[in-house]
Amino acid sequence: MKLSRLLPDGKQQVVGFRFAGDVLGYGSGKTYPFDAETLTNGHFCRIERGRLDAFLRLYPQMERRMLDLCLRELSNTQDQLVTVGRRSAEARVASFLLGLAEAYRHRGALPAELPMPMTRSDIGDFLGLTLETVSRSFAAFKRQKLIAEPGQHRLQILDMNALLCLTEGAPADL
Repeated sequence: MKLSRLLPDGKQQVVGFRFAGDVLGYGSGKTYPFDAETLTNGHFCRIERGRLDAFLRLYPQMERRMLDLCLRELSNTQDQLVTVGRRSAEARVASFLLGLAEAYRHRGALPAELPMPMTRSDIGDFLGLTLETVSRSFAAFKRQKLIAEPGQHRLQILDMNALLCLTEGAPADL
């Protein structure tokens, strides 16, 4: 899923991506402040807020799990602020790719080819970059043999350490 908000100037701001098993729409208000668009086929379970709250009171360990999910989301949001505010374009894209790999690893699998259903434009809207800048970064990473794209919406990370170096401001060729 792609989470976004349409801005008054008509532009879209992508605020995040959600994967299988993620919670969507849990917040303190009566409505969720973002639009959610499916990027792949999936199944959803909708639970009315009052019923969820009652369930969580009955099962404190689940309430703790929800708190952990919310804290992880807060941490990811803080990381995203650093990424957009202080990193170069290539470092932002490298950080995004590492985050994508971490999302799959967190779910118990890090496939050789990562599914990547979002477009380069979506990635740019998430990272505060233009489509062209994201495309140039992907091309540079492929030239440097940091990534490969074996098929449409598939990505292989060939050199995780080099991408990590980029996110920390060091040249990838270290």
